[in-house]
Amino acid sequence: MKKFSHLVAAIIGNLLEHFDHYLFIFLAPFFSSLFFHSNVSPLISLILTFAIMPLGLASRPFGALFFGKIGDEKGIEKALILSLSGMAATTFLIGLLPTYNKVGPLSFVLLTFLRLCQNFFAAGEVTGGALLALEKSPHHKRSFYSSLYDSSSVLGILLASIAVYLFAHFELILTKWRLLYFGSCLTAFFGIFLRHFLKNSPSREPSLYTPILSLIWKEKKCFFTLCLGIGFSYAIYHSTTTLINGYLPFISKLSQSEALATNTKILAFDLLLLPLFGWISTFFSFRKIMSFSLITVSIAAPFLFSLLFNANETRVFVVRIILVILGVGFSAPLYAWAYETAPSKGRYRFIALASVVGSQLFGGSSCVIGLWLYHLTHWSGAPGLFLSLIAFCTLLTISFAYPNFRKGTREDFSRLKEFF
Repeated sequence: MKKFSHLVAAIIGNLLEHFDHYLFIFLAPFFSSLFFHSNVSPLISLILTFAIMPLGLASRPFGALFFGKIGDEKGIEKALILSLSGMAATTFLIGLLPTYNKVGPLSFVLLTFLRLCQNFFAAGEVTGGALLALEKSPHHKRSFYSSLYDSSSVLGILLASIAVYLFAHFELILTKWRLLYFGSCLTAFFGIFLRHFLKNSPSREPSLYTPILSLIWKEKKCFFTLCLGIGFSYAIYHSTTTLINGYLPFISKLSQSEALATNTKILAFDLLLLPLFGWISTFFSFRKIMSFSLITVSIAAPFLFSLLFNANETRVFVVRIILVILGVGFSAPLYAWAYETAPSKGRYRFIALASVVGSQLFGGSSCVIGLWLYHLTHWSGAPGLFLSLIAFCTLLTISFAYPNFRKGTREDFSRLKEFF
């Protein structure tokens, strides 16, 4: 029961982090009219609002180092109580923000500052939550627990999308948008309470402090491999759920609204597949499943994107489903692989920094590079080239750093009883 409580505590924080992050993304078109003067064009105000998002690079690395140090020295539970408390506080403060008609340009400055603070606390939450869930789980269930943790990310995005849609449908966003942040804050209090309960539970002895730069240099192959692996996971996810939404109107028969309509179905399918692949990885080596996904994407990604040219809704849906399956096959056991690959001393900081670098450098740039390649070549399959390259480099790096990665170990089916 305690192990299950640790999983729930980890999932709540991860769900809230993704809910808050995508709540801002979905509310951005409305925030642009609330935090800017009416004389500023809607397009410019929207661009400036979206420009807040990449600024997370200025605070996330510091959050990873700060909470990683606490987690490695004093235990993961203490770090996560502090990170979730910080997320709850900044979320509550965003809900209290005055708009432009109250304080003028200061409103946008305060919004930017609080978003930077949210990214700082979130950097400790995502990795720490994964480690908390995996550290308390049996070895043979780590892939399944990893997939459940990833599912909470998708669930957070779905809930944010549904909440904003309902507020927009009933025309409540411009007047009642603060309630969305207050509701998120109330849920965070439950997570904080649960983590305080777990604070005194038996846990591993915190590892001795190790300078992070020395650790990265000593384990540079492992660090670079994790950066690529996590980066590929983010790249295929962004390509499937974000890039294609804006790309389809240029090359297919689908409009922007029709492309977005299929996105909710894709997210729901993703949510169902993650625990399924995690469960499968319990009985078959997750290394083989991850390798199969990497090989297939490196070969098929440009072809799959080329099928989107003049495609109808059915063909687009099939292409996206294939990409989702391949992405889930790699991502479901990702944290289990990272947990086993990273050094035990300084593991929190090590994985947190690898996540920041990989997700932002390789994953965050996938949409921009994909569209830029299409702009250069005018070939519909061009966005798949970058995805193919990342998959190939990840496979090559893993194979070089860990020669036995693809061999893995086939789990015996008799472990089915042990699982249940």
